Amino acid sequence: MPRQALPYRASGFTIIELMIAVLVLAILLTVAIPSLQDILKRNQVIGQTNEVIALIHLARNEAIRRNPTGDQTVLVEFISDAGAASWEGAVYPPGATETEADCPVGAIRCTAHERVRFTSNDGFEIRFDNRGYSVTGSGGLRDEVRLVLSHRDCESDRHAREVVIRPTGQVTTEPVGCT
Repeated sequence: MPRQALPYRASGFTIIELMIAVLVLAILLTVAIPSLQDILKRNQVIGQTNEVIALIHLARNEAIRRNPTGDQTVLVEFISDAGAASWEGAVYPPGATETEADCPVGAIRCTAHERVRFTSNDGFEIRFDNRGYSVTGSGGLRDEVRLVLSHRDCESDRHAREVVIRPTGQVTTEPVGCT
């Protein structure tokens, strides 16, 4: 017996199938966007924390390298505008003549960042002597310095980090709660 031909059926999606696909996509985006924003905030804070650590290490290394007699110190200075959630940092070694574009005269490296607040327990200047120790202006060992970087829209402990500079020049960092 001959086979009967099946009736013609259009290929493609029905409007119901398209609506369900759009609904599923909307639900996935609703869940994904806050997660992406969280990742962006965390990465901004971590990136800027790494920049602070790099400036501190540069200052310490320059103090050891450029100051064999120990009669001068190398300064790393941070300037913060907490209201605008921005900060700048610069390293000033003794007798430095190198400058970069937009850096203060005498700085060998500087940086500027936004969206992250910068606070400190003991000022925004750190000096290092020829041994790499963190010292006061008069040359005595300085107490531990704590710097906190937090995103301007800080919502969790993943949006803030504390940098600790010990008197020996050792630098550590760890996540902290929003302040």
